[in-house]
Amino acid sequence: MSQRESLFGRYKRLKQYKDKTDKEIYALIDEKLSAKEAEIDFSDVFGTDKNDLKKANELVRQYLSDREFDNIAERQNLKNIVWLEVELSKNQEIINKLHGDADKYVPDEQLKSIISIMKQVSDLKKELGFYQKEKEESDGYKIVERMMERAKVWREKNQGSRTLICPHCQKMTLLKIRTEDYDPQKHPFFEDRILTNKALMKLYCENKLSKKEVAEVLEVSEFYVDWLINKWKTHPDYEQMISEFNSRTKKPKDNS
Repeated sequence: MSQRESLFGRYKRLKQYKDKTDKEIYALIDEKLSAKEAEIDFSDVFGTDKNDLKKANELVRQYLSDREFDNIAERQNLKNIVWLEVELSKNQEIINKLHGDADKYVPDEQLKSIISIMKQVSDLKKELGFYQKEKEESDGYKIVERMMERAKVWREKNQGSRTLICPHCQKMTLLKIRTEDYDPQKHPFFEDRILTNKALMKLYCENKLSKKEVAEVLEVSEFYVDWLINKWKTHPDYEQMISEFNSRTKKPKDNS
């Protein structure tokens, strides 16, 4: 029995709901569950940005009202989908502004970044079964069959390694295949949950790589590289090299 049905049975027996119809009781339950389930913490990816947090919570409520997510892993995938969709929205706003200016053009890197995000969102949605019509099923076999289909899609996408979020420290972890089991190690291209690489950024700060080259390695836009420099300027592992980089690249004031 689902949590929704369990709550319905409990509410139905309460005196304060005796005059309400089944439809009204279900509406109360759905509102309660939506408010509870929507409490997904996005502060680790959006910080205190109110606009991003507002968009993220709106998307979460929309998805939770349309379908059920069976476990923690699926809810984490939902969080990743929402995060990517908010980032996609911001990239699209940049492109819309560029389209409005006849003297500017959309950089290839910006388009590549959007295409990459769209593909990630599509893959995650496919993994969660967004593209197949799912009815409310009480048949246990149907539920298991649906979960097996989702697992199959996920396995096909992750043949050689597994990238996941550690359930304890909440950091990105790479599981590399060995003959008998997986060998977890620190992910080389994530700092917390932010896509980056310390050695790569060091080469950029030392002017050994261009911004475009760094963006191509990470498969992001050049705007993202600027964002990383600003993001990590107070990080203990990056602070010194970014400070030196900024002091070299800072243009002198024109006193004329």
